[in-house]
Amino acid sequence: MKPKRMHLARRGKSRAAAPRPRPAAPPAPPLDREVAKKLLELWKLPREKLCYAFLAWLQSAGTPKLIAEREQKVQQILDYSKAEAQKDTPRQPRMGKGSLKRPLPIEMVRDAFLPHRRAFPIFVGKVLDCKPHSRSSRLTLKHVHQLKAELDRLKNFRCGDHKIDQEMRHLRAQLNQIVRGALKFSKSTAM
Repeated sequence: MKPKRMHLARRGKSRAAAPRPRPAAPPAPPLDREVAKKLLELWKLPREKLCYAFLAWLQSAGTPKLIAEREQKVQQILDYSKAEAQKDTPRQPRMGKGSLKRPLPIEMVRDAFLPHRRAFPIFVGKVLDCKPHSRSSRLTLKHVHQLKAELDRLKNFRCGDHKIDQEMRHLRAQLNQIVRGALKFSKSTAM
């Protein structure tokens, strides 16, 4: 077995082990707690008094430099809260490759499904042919159960036109939500 070579460091060239980098701390919100507390107090005032109270509080800072500094802190807090609110709001579904920019007219979907009227009587007759706020727009609980079964059969149904198929997937998802809600509360629903 060969002996292992040992490299000796030259004098003055020895290196100390580099310290491990610490993970970066998340950036602190850019706000002043006192200003934020005062804004919360002002927000509780009636709408008529809010504007005057806010202006009086800004002017109470004294010099124009301090007033501008306070305005800047308020703006930072408002920007931060707006960014946090945008994080919490649900996003619209992304338009991926091949997805429709806008929904197809319901008439196109109805015309494509007219030959299948016997296979999906509730879906074609009550949903696609429906006029809002008419007698035919009402679905009883029995119709809701039938529609649920039809929607399950529609899962694997392909019309032939990929745009109509895509629109059907979207429409089916919306109708499934309506059906689930109607069955959960055992109530009839309107289309």
